[in-house]
Amino acid sequence: MTEILKSCATAALFVIGSALSATAAPKLSSTQQDWSVFTDTSPIECWAVTAPVSSVATKAGKATTVQRGEIGLFVTYRRGAQSGEISFRGGYPFAAGSQVTMALNSGATFTLFTQGEGAWPNTPADDAKILAALKGAGTAVITGTSARGTVTTDKISLMGVSAATDAARGLCR
Repeated sequence: MTEILKSCATAALFVIGSALSATAAPKLSSTQQDWSVFTDTSPIECWAVTAPVSSVATKAGKATTVQRGEIGLFVTYRRGAQSGEISFRGGYPFAAGSQVTMALNSGATFTLFTQGEGAWPNTPADDAKILAALKGAGTAVITGTSARGTVTTDKISLMGVSAATDAARGLCR
């Protein structure tokens, strides 16, 4: 039941958010465990996305409560591209010049650059390395700092990431 609610919440969250920034609403194509797969026609894009299973915010080393917008880890494919683009939406503006860290339970760690509410790997080669590592891990912990100095730690389930990214890539061939 919790898995179904999480999938529905994730789907609703990203359909609403994407609909605000696009003319046509994205279509939920499938759900793969903790991940959802969407397609959009303007432009033609397909993506796998998941929301955190838990989030913790701290300020000056003490737990705090914060309001955040949409939070999610995305792997996006564009028509004709075989490689996916990794991105993380933090739900708040990141501190200027800050970086986001992604630590996988497999031991791999990656650094993403930030701009506004988003974070991305530096190169397409980094995207490929991260995607391969995501497929071999069970969880990711993503840590970022807001423009207000709040540190957030989001735990992401990677259950279903392989099937979801394969489905998204296949839909955008």
